[in-house]
Amino acid sequence: MLKGLHRGVQSLLGQNEEGGETDDGLEAGICFIKPDKREISFAGARFSLWRANQKNVIEIKGDRKGLGYRRYPPETSYTDYTFSFDDRDSFYLTTDGLIDQIGGPRGRSFGKRRFQELLKENLGVPMREQEETLRRAIDQYQGEQIRRDDLTVLGFTPHS
Repeated sequence: MLKGLHRGVQSLLGQNEEGGETDDGLEAGICFIKPDKREISFAGARFSLWRANQKNVIEIKGDRKGLGYRRYPPETSYTDYTFSFDDRDSFYLTTDGLIDQIGGPRGRSFGKRRFQELLKENLGVPMREQEETLRRAIDQYQGEQIRRDDLTVLGFTPHS
């Protein structure tokens, strides 16, 4: 699916033509859930999937290639990761807007480590409460800094 989207973005932006001028693109992550097999497949284009279970929170990194952009040939492919899940596992996809948001007392990015710690602190908490906690944390961290990019977090718990 990401390979097709990549070719579509390049075609739409004229990146597959010599006279095209844009070198734009995007990052994306996609998950397919097979509840009957208790299995999830993930592929990411400069996008990670975060997995939280009763033990830890880990980052499953997508490929370092984006969608679109002239430097990636039309036949660029993306790695599929397939693994089983438990009913207590939760998964998160987030745009780089969260990770890159500047704030805090030292004016630094929110970062992956801070996001991972926030997920760890909320293991087993209902998604609605996690949303509220994350909103408060990013608002507090951002403070008076402007929002520089889109900020999206998608959290879900697949059920078998």
